[in-house]
Amino acid sequence: MSTSPSSLSGARVVVIGGSSGIGKAVAGQAAAAGAQVVVGSRSKDKLEQTAKEIDGITTGVVDVTDEESVAAFFAGIDSLDHLVVCPGDMAVGSVYDVSLDAVRAALDTKIVGQLLSVRHAGKKISGQGSIVLIAGAAGFKSYADMSATAAANAGIGGMGRSLAVELAPVRVNVVVGGLIDTPLWSFLPEDARAGLFEQTAQSTPVGRVGQPDDVAATVLHLLENTFVTGAVLHVDGGGIAERGGARRRDGPGGPAAPPRPAGRITVLLLAAACGLCVANLYYLQPILPELAASLHRTPGSLTSSVSATQFGYALGLLALVPLGDAVDRRRLLTALVTTAAAVLALIPWADGGLLVGLFFLLGLVSVAAMVIVPQAAGMAPPERRGQVVGTVMTGVILGALLCRTFAGVVADLVDWRAVFWGASALMLGVGVMLRRILPPQPAVTPLTLRGYAALIGSLFSLLRARPVIVERCLYGALGFAAFTVLWTAVPLRLIQGPYHYGSAAIGAMGLLGAGGALGANLAGRFADRGRQRTVSAAAFALITVSFAVVSVLSSSLLMLGTAILLIDFAVQAAHISNQTTVFAQVGDEMRSRVTTVYMTCYFLGGAAGSALTGPLWAHGGWPDTALLGCAAGAGALLLLLGHAAVRRAATSRKAMAAIDD
Repeated sequence: MSTSPSSLSGARVVVIGGSSGIGKAVAGQAAAAGAQVVVGSRSKDKLEQTAKEIDGITTGVVDVTDEESVAAFFAGIDSLDHLVVCPGDMAVGSVYDVSLDAVRAALDTKIVGQLLSVRHAGKKISGQGSIVLIAGAAGFKSYADMSATAAANAGIGGMGRSLAVELAPVRVNVVVGGLIDTPLWSFLPEDARAGLFEQTAQSTPVGRVGQPDDVAATVLHLLENTFVTGAVLHVDGGGIAERGGARRRDGPGGPAAPPRPAGRITVLLLAAACGLCVANLYYLQPILPELAASLHRTPGSLTSSVSATQFGYALGLLALVPLGDAVDRRRLLTALVTTAAAVLALIPWADGGLLVGLFFLLGLVSVAAMVIVPQAAGMAPPERRGQVVGTVMTGVILGALLCRTFAGVVADLVDWRAVFWGASALMLGVGVMLRRILPPQPAVTPLTLRGYAALIGSLFSLLRARPVIVERCLYGALGFAAFTVLWTAVPLRLIQGPYHYGSAAIGAMGLLGAGGALGANLAGRFADRGRQRTVSAAAFALITVSFAVVSVLSSSLLMLGTAILLIDFAVQAAHISNQTTVFAQVGDEMRSRVTTVYMTCYFLGGAAGSALTGPLWAHGGWPDTALLGCAAGAGALLLLLGHAAVRRAATSRKAMAAIDD
């Protein structure tokens, strides 16, 4: 191999796209090495500014998408030694939403622009000269909503390898930058950009995002090294070495192995485990009178135990679920379900404050279900992730629905204590099952208090960096608000005329919630086809219409029952679409935290819905309450359509491509 540290001294170097970002850094380093640098760009103002900052360079306006402009630019250059082409553009958006104008602009700039630059410069390059094409990481790694940009970047890689053969002895190489801090990202709000850079730094081995000078140094090496051609070099801090961009979990065993793909039986077992964990929250409700009689207390005096369970669950979502991103999930789940088994076994012996404390602890550890869901999503291949999440969430729905029947039957046949002892045995079985079916993970660095604080703090940067997650959190909150409005108001409506139902009949109406399980399954399958937005829009429209109709026709049991079935179906369909979307935004190393963020917003929306139902019921009864549910569904639908319209308008204006080169 022959290299010369001073080989650029006096060399003629042309940099297309050299007025900002990576191109500007290349021009600066080449000029500092003694090269005669010519910089081309679409922006005359940027060229003037670049000429002020880099001494001795020559500039010229060129639009790489216009062949006449490219030909005229190179007509003024007699010969050159090296050509660097790095015009930047991005088309960001789902394959269903990204505008064709944005797609064409990205392809014209990246593919046509680089080809035209080589076409009109190639014959002027000396035999010992070289060409370096700049590409982005999308196209060599998988990113959601970047399919058009990925196609362009991958095309640059293939073009470079072919040109290395076609133009020999002129050397042709491609440099692929990772996430580089350039003006290309200025379309993001400052806090969102900072959050994105922070998360990228955490996920790469070098622990930071790239700078333009990092890429420029590699480009200059390729210009000088006469033995390298046809290469595609990644300058991304080691990001390409991470599977799917996942963060390493280092320890004595080395980086974590990719999770074992989940088979059908594994998915069904995980769904059952989720259902049994969630059931712990609801066993008490149907047997409250029996427990109160056994303790010689009134049922009303035990409602604090019900509330304690819910408060414990809320705290667990915030404090325990994020741990799934920092510790071995299998060990975490073992600890949670084992503790749940012990608490369930102790409840029949407790009374007073101890009883309330045990139910609080039971709620706290029952968040095991929300640790299982991201684990299942991580074990599923991308093309089946929606179906897997839908199946697991079906287990959650059925667990919450059937546990009341289980508790009532066991209490009637045996005793209320047998309900908790039986549930304790089931939890032990779940623990054994999870140990057998979940893949082990290598040893990880013990989590310190400071590390835990950083983990919880990263929840906020997660929201800043990914607007799609914020959007889906809003949809989820409004959807669950509609759900709690329904189930807070329905019992109040059923004790009125013409129904005058008792508790048993009202409880039987709850079986209509099985429609939610069907909604979860169907939504998961549609999500795998990229139809999350369509499913969400249809679901929110169905919620809106159902509430509107039943607000005036609640005296018909058929209409009321149909509305309950359809609203449950729609809420769960939207819920699964939301979860599938947010899981797709992050790697497996962040799915526990995204679950925390989403489910916390989800439950806050539900709490707001039930809190508003009471005053509205007191003011106007069923009609006013039903209109609240209608407003929640309509609000979610309008937000969804508004976000889609804004995104389409932004991409059509090329707001995703912020530099003019």
